[in-house]
Amino acid sequence: MTIEVLILIGVGLIFVADLIGNYISFEKRVINALVTSIVWCVLFLGFVLLYWLVTDHNIFEAPGLNANERLIKWALGGIVFAFIADLIGNFLSFKHRVLNAIVTSVVWGVLYSAYVYFI
Repeated sequence: MTIEVLILIGVGLIFVADLIGNYISFEKRVINALVTSIVWCVLFLGFVLLYWLVTDHNIFEAPGLNANERLIKWALGGIVFAFIADLIGNFLSFKHRVLNAIVTSVVWGVLYSAYVYFI
């Protein structure tokens, strides 16, 4: 599985996480972003675990890198960028839950792609 596919899966996960976060706590923007970040982390780690169990292949194994350290960097980066992207999405389109999730997904995809490219 390539990095591009993982990022696209992450974009889908952030869309679902933002929709869930919007339905759990939609009144306050910061709390909404925090809930979205936590939900994204759970979905992301669940996806990684499911992929590992089904294929018996660790996504994060690469020559010269510790897979656990790489997973932690990807997860923490995803959480931080989920929070930032959701705040941006909340300020741009707070009144519409689905539009908010779409904006958050696009912003997260751009931020996370740059992050993955530079780590």
